[in-house]
Amino acid sequence: MKSTYRSGWSRSARAEAAEEEGRFPWTRLPAKDRYTLSKTEAMALRLDTEWHHTSKFANVTHYFSPECNAFALKGQDLRQVKKAARLMAACHGYAHTPEEHEAKKLVLSIQLLATQWMEENL
Repeated sequence: MKSTYRSGWSRSARAEAAEEEGRFPWTRLPAKDRYTLSKTEAMALRLDTEWHHTSKFANVTHYFSPECNAFALKGQDLRQVKKAARLMAACHGYAHTPEEHEAKKLVLSIQLLATQWMEENL
């Protein structure tokens, strides 16, 4: 596949810079830094720190930071986090039931921590 980017890789220069700084697409993030979350759950928690264009079609690829994940998920019950993230992904962030409202509170608290980390470190 012929790259459309100057570097010869199939990602933008900024995507390469992000990877040099330790941020990666979910599929290339080490398993220990994923905290057993799926990409859908991580996106529902808004743990992605940035996005970049990749591939010859300039697709949008979300990048994640191991440090942001650790900061936002520190001390959390991962079973509850996964459940809450799945609920929020399924209802697109709209809470109707008491269970969904509780899930939304947890998801919002994690999103707030992730945003705080990003503001301080990016």
